[in-house]
This record gives sequence, C-alpha cells and structure tokens, in this order.
Amino acid sequence: MPQFGLKTKEQIGPAAPVNLEAFPPLPWKLSGARVAQVTFEVDLDATLELLPEQISRPVPPYARIIVASYSDTPLGPYAEALLLLGSRFRMEPKNYVIAAVVTSEAARAAYEGLYGTPTSLGTVSLVRERNPA
Repeated sequence: MPQFGLKTKEQIGPAAPVNLEAFPPLPWKLSGARVAQVTFEVDLDATLELLPEQISRPVPPYARIIVASYSDTPLGPYAEALLLLGSRFRMEPKNYVIAAVVTSEAARAAYEGLYGTPTSLGTVSLVRERNPA
C-alpha cells in the first residue's frame, strides 16, 4: 500500500499564474552543462512530512543532490544546486524539489515563475579535479 506525503494543499499554497512571455521561448538549450548527482537514503518520517499529500514515496525513501553549471543558456550562464526527494505520482517516478539555490537573478525568477519552486540566490560551485591516485 503506498504511503502518501503529509503536506496539505493549504500548506503548499495556490499555484501562481505563469506569464510565459516573461521568459525566453521553450525549449531551452543548456550548452556546456556540467552536472554532478548524489543519491542517498533518507528517513521515512521526514520524507512523508516534506511530500505533498498527492505524492507517494518510493521504497526505500531517497533524496538527491544535483549540482549543475551551465555556461550558455537563454538566461545567461548560471549554476544551480537542488535538493530533491524521490517520489511517485500515479505510480510514475518523479523528483520533488525541496530546496533550490541558483547563481543568477534570471534563473531564480524562472524557477519561481515557471515551476513555483521557492529558490534562493546564492553561490554554487562545481569543481572538477583529477584523482592522482
């Protein structure tokens, strides 16, 4: 039997209307992307508290941290760090964004305007190093 999130619609709030004319036309090409992802198991109770009631959790509950850097996009260059919970909607695997940090105001406005994701403006760094061993 699926276990659903505990966040009610009232706790999430209404979705704001989206003005697509405020953003570059889709689809966006994200040239020069560099991405790192880490997946790990998380506490069941914490997962259920963070997920909306219409979304169920996977077994075992897991989260992801994704850090990406884009050198050329319609919004200009920017980097992002996302914390996502693994979830299911109507039995299809989904990722539910819990927190987002981006490095440009244009990217922050796009995340909040297009996706309704509360997003912070901050510093995100993705460094690639060779392991000499």
